[in-house]
Amino acid sequence: MKENKLNRKGSIKQETFAIGLLIVAAFIGEVLLSRFGANWGYAGIIIGPAILLFFVHGIAWLEREFFIGQEPLPKCKCGAKPINELKDAPDAKPYIAGNGKKLCKCGIYIIGRGIIQFQAKNSEPVDYAKWKKGKWEIV
Repeated sequence: MKENKLNRKGSIKQETFAIGLLIVAAFIGEVLLSRFGANWGYAGIIIGPAILLFFVHGIAWLEREFFIGQEPLPKCKCGAKPINELKDAPDAKPYIAGNGKKLCKCGIYIIGRGIIQFQAKNSEPVDYAKWKKGKWEIV
């Protein structure tokens, strides 16, 4: 059987922590709303985790808005395609949430998370675009 490369040790720490947070949020929602009656207590079991999920989603949105950058990404220097439409580089890990490398047909590697850098083969990366004030600014 093929081993999962993303979870080699069989650890489920993050999943267990997330489920624990949801259970705690349901408990707190139930405790806070059960003062107003049994039906409100049942509603609190649903409302507590929902508030937690909206809160976590909001934090993730803020991270993308201020630090990582959002799509659409700018086009390659050669103007071929937007960076998010390019193929992953064969010698790099997949481009997930701004991590990894993309390879353009002009032969330039694109690297970045919040700062997009271009790298020709066997050279140092050079800044191309930075995420500032809610948009990509070409350097």
